[in-house]
Order: sequence, then C-alpha cells, then structure tokens
Amino acid sequence: MSSLRVTLPTSLDLYIKGRTEQYLLGVPGLTSVSKRTIHAVVTSQIVEDQRSSIYRATIPTHGNVVLKFHLEEYRSMDDLREEASLYTGQLKDLQGTVIPRYHGLYVGGDESQEQFVCIVLEDCGDPPRDVFHRHYSQDERIEILKQLFELHKKGYIPKTFEEENVVGEPGAYRLVGLRVPFKTDHKCEFDGQWYADERIPVDKFSCNWLFQDGLTMRVWAQWGRPFVKIFGRPYYNIEDYPCQPEIDELSKFVPKSFDEDCDRPILSGWFKDVKKMMDVVEKAGEKPLTAQMVMEHVKMPKFS
Repeated sequence: MSSLRVTLPTSLDLYIKGRTEQYLLGVPGLTSVSKRTIHAVVTSQIVEDQRSSIYRATIPTHGNVVLKFHLEEYRSMDDLREEASLYTGQLKDLQGTVIPRYHGLYVGGDESQEQFVCIVLEDCGDPPRDVFHRHYSQDERIEILKQLFELHKKGYIPKTFEEENVVGEPGAYRLVGLRVPFKTDHKCEFDGQWYADERIPVDKFSCNWLFQDGLTMRVWAQWGRPFVKIFGRPYYNIEDYPCQPEIDELSKFVPKSFDEDCDRPILSGWFKDVKKMMDVVEKAGEKPLTAQMVMEHVKMPKFS
C-alpha cells in the first residue's frame, strides 16, 4: 500500500503539532496498491479551523493537488471515507471532467495518538468569491447545472449545493465537497430542456431537484424581472438597451475579433449608445432605423 509524506512550511501553524514532516498510510481499498511513497509539499493554506484543514500542495507525479485533513476528535473519519468511496465507486467515471481526479485516502497520527485522515484531490481552482448570480453569467450557471446533471445521471444528489461546491472556470468547472449524499439511487427524468430564455419554468422542468438548485443559482430571470441578452449574458436594466430582436440583429455585425471576456463592457456600452440614438429618432417622430442604418450612424468599436 502506498504512503504519503507531507512536507509542511514552517510559516503555517498546522494542527499537526507544528511538525514540518508527516507520514500517512494509504487506506486499503481507497488508495493505490503501489508500495511507493508519494511526497506532497504544501504551498499554501485554503481553510483551517478546529475541525479540518485544506491545503494546496504539489506532488511530482500528480502536479497541483489539494490535501483535505479531518481530525477524528471533531469529525468522524467516515466523512472522508464516504467521500473517497464516491470517487472510487459511484462517481469514478466522472473524475477529471465533472469532479476532481482522486489520488487516495491516507491516515496518520502524532505522538499524542491523535488520529487524522487526509484525502488527496486534483487542484481545480478556487470557488467563487460571491453568490452564484453575481459571480457567474447565466450561461456559466447553466454550464454548472449541466455538471450537476451528470451527478444525477449517476443516481447521486448532493445533500447541499452551494457556491463552495464549485471550483474552476468556464469549460472546466468541477464539483467538490461531495459529502454524505441526499440520494444515491436517483432516477433522473430531466429531458435536457433548460428554458434559459424563460422566467421561472415552474411547471415545465422535468427534475424537481435540478429545478430547485437552478432557483438557488438564479439560472432564470430574477423572479420574473425582465432582461435582454447580449451574447448569452442577461442585462436587467432593459431601459438602457435596444429591444431583444434589435440586439440580435445588430449582434450579427460584431466582428470575430470580439473577446467575450475582455470586450464585453465595450460592446455593452456601444449598445447603450445605439439605444440613445434610437430614442432621439423616436422622439423626433422619424421612421425607426434598420440595423444597417444604425451601423452607418453609430460606429462599431474596435475589439482586441
């Protein structure tokens, strides 16, 4: 059975009694049968309290990883054993695409015989710094909900689903913190219809669990508040923008050089300028402008 050697920087006052080296043994059935010793060098601290600690580390053979420690005194080792069993069992096929890659479960202790357990996972990034609907665009929230649907297809429904359960970035979101599940035998009947352009599809959504998580994430318009979409992202101050059909028509003129991450504020500002001009034309009682006429009067900005 493999073992884990953890090197701790002296700058971190860990609950492992200030040791700079700690050795742990792999848990049979939940760790590689290889007899080699894996060396993890802790680089930073993510979370630490009296119950648990989470650290970033590097392992030559695994790259950047996260070490999650639980103390037996405060939280049963069964918590992390349960999480490890999900990675190696029911959700194994989702490693590296929906959930982090799993590198083993290890146990250890110190001179006082205080026991602790550590799970080693792929480091997939940080959770959001704000609530779902403020940190992520609507398209990003739906992408996260699609990842959650992958858990549903395996029969797994998490007991809770919050911002701290999501790490990564668009195209590479991973779900973490797979605690004791609410259900492991879920037969999901979701039909793949997200109703992204509707307000709240109360009577249409085919999986109530996904629907409730979608409500928490505010995947749909905020409780019926109207919005317009510019390249997939909702904007709720609709009085500042042209109507949706006009936005869709004008969007066809946006050059390929447009970068959604860098240039979105510029494009949003351009649409606001277009709306101001349309308001002037309307007040003058003139004929509404076509998209081509708008392009002749309001120059499209240059994008990166």
